[in-house]
Amino acid sequence: GDLSWSPLPPATNSKVVVTDAAAGGSHTLIATDDGDVYGVGGNNAGQLGVSDVFDRPRFTLVATFRHAPGSKRNGVDYEPNMGKQHVLSVAAGHEQSAAITDGGKLWMWGSDTYGQLGLGCAPVSPA
Repeated sequence: GDLSWSPLPPATNSKVVVTDAAAGGSHTLIATDDGDVYGVGGNNAGQLGVSDVFDRPRFTLVATFRHAPGSKRNGVDYEPNMGKQHVLSVAAGHEQSAAITDGGKLWMWGSDTYGQLGLGCAPVSPA
């Protein structure tokens, strides 16, 4: 069926076509056909990826994927500014989120209380 909806996230003026969705403990993520990610719901651990910890009652764009910063490993730049990242798939845990891009990059954000984000460098290329 048609997985587009309206009203739309505040940053758009046209229909958004959902290609993937994931529900976590208190938040939901969607990926769209243009490679963007939107999040809604609880954000106490930054699991929405919107640069703060305030809950969102409406789907909000995860802007990082529109203008992705470069990456560091052990404090050293190893990838310059990556620009627009086209997200294919999203996943949501209790207070964590993940996305995989068409370039094979894995991005993870949210709570890392038990090391579940695998920090050390981000994004991390999947094995």
